[in-house]
Amino acid sequence: MDVYEPYKLIANAVITNACKDYFGTLRKLRDYEDSDGKKLAELRKINDAIETAYANDMSGKTDTDFEWYQKQFRKVGKLVNRYHDLVTERQELEKFFQSEWFMLLARGGVDGKRLMNYMKEYEQSGAKTFNGKYEKGDYYS
Repeated sequence: MDVYEPYKLIANAVITNACKDYFGTLRKLRDYEDSDGKKLAELRKINDAIETAYANDMSGKTDTDFEWYQKQFRKVGKLVNRYHDLVTERQELEKFFQSEWFMLLARGGVDGKRLMNYMKEYEQSGAKTFNGKYEKGDYYS
């Protein structure tokens, strides 16, 4: 057994975990950024409801409860905050994949940008999960 084998296993686990996190973040962001995204559709629905209620209130036809507006704005705030958190997480993971720390863990055998591009393509292909297994030769030289 190689003296460095445990360190290599840990380094591979760190990289695999980062890949799983990146893939998961990309999957979650799809709900916000795609035109068919669930979260974007939810935001549109809330916006339409608020605009309709506001228009009716201004015309004097109804008296919409102030608490209802607060509830709608809280929903929007939660969605926007979650989106911001996901974007921040994606940016931090992208920094990791391009860092010297990543190069040290990968022992120079993996290009971080190439790995990120693969993860993006894999996510866009419709894959639901990332199992962390690679075909030999895909990343390591």
